[in-house]
Formats: sequence, C-alpha cells, structure tokens
Amino acid sequence: MKHFTRFYKTGVLGMLAILMIFLTSSCQYDYSSPQPGIIQIRLKTISSYIPFSELNNFIITYSLVQAVRNDGSRAAIYEDLRAIDTKPLGINVLDFRARDSVLIIGETYVPPGDYSGVQFTITPKDDLTLRGYQKIKVNNIGFESSALIVLTQSYKVNEYNLTVVTIEFNLDQTLIKDAFDYNFIPNFHISSIKNY
Repeated sequence: MKHFTRFYKTGVLGMLAILMIFLTSSCQYDYSSPQPGIIQIRLKTISSYIPFSELNNFIITYSLVQAVRNDGSRAAIYEDLRAIDTKPLGINVLDFRARDSVLIIGETYVPPGDYSGVQFTITPKDDLTLRGYQKIKVNNIGFESSALIVLTQSYKVNEYNLTVVTIEFNLDQTLIKDAFDYNFIPNFHISSIKNY
C-alpha cells in the first residue's frame, strides 16, 4: 500500500509538471489585439435660399452607410453605438441641428487604421414642404430611386478615440429651381474630419 501511495504522489507531481510546461510555453507570445475606435458621421446642410425652420422640411433617407478602409474593406455605420442592425434613416436636412453640424447620421466601433472615405445610399422624398403646407415636387435627375454616394478623403482612426466625419450637403446646389418644381442633383462632400 505504501508503494502505491508513493507511486500515486509521484505520478500526480509528474502530471502537474508536464501541465505547467505546456501552460507556460503557450504564454510566450503576446496575442493582444488592438481596441476599437469610434467613427461618427455628422451632417451639415448649407441652405441660403430655403430657411431652416420647423415648418420647412425635406427628407432624405440614408441607408447602407459605410466607412471604407484603405484595403477596400467596409465597416457598416449604425444609427447609434447600441444598434445591432442597420436600418434606413430618414433625416430632415432642414433641421436646425443639420445647420449646426450636430445632426448624427450614424456611429459605430471600428478597427483602428487608415480609412479612405465614406459611402452611403440616399433616397430623396418626392416633395419639399415649405411653411408647413406648401408642397413642391422634387424630380430626381440622373437616378431612379436611390443613388450611391462615394466620398473619398483619407483619415485615421485610433484606439479608444472618436473620429468625427462631417458630410456637407449643399442644398442650394442640390435643388435646382424649375418653373413649378425642383430638380434634385445630389451635392455632398466631406467638409471636416476631427479626432477626439
């Protein structure tokens, strides 16, 4: 019985030694991955002909908003950081927040790195409302129902930091006045990129 107990203790110690060798050998490499950064897309509307007012509105639906990396891969931009799915987002471009560049189209966590731009699909509403009651028809020029907008400008996303990409929408150049209606020719560009 003594012989068995001694053999048992030696076997347990031997197994522990082998287990420790395997565990310590797998810890020699640092496998830590970088922490994400945040991209936030904001809208700034330029409009000198149509005033910003609660009674004036022109809705554009944004969908498939994506940040494009330098390697060509894309990251979907969600409505907010807690969203788990992308949904089309109708935005009144004559909102006071759009005038002041604080209207958020979307934001998401992304891997840090170099990015080459932003792309999204827009679908404008068929009419513009002025003074709360006057509806003016809007005709899409150059596309049927929705248009893919690709905006290229290099920017960098860092770990733990917020990168704000502000898209400027020039309503004066987008809505071209016709006799009784407006023609819609989209005019977007990236006006600023800030890292916080």
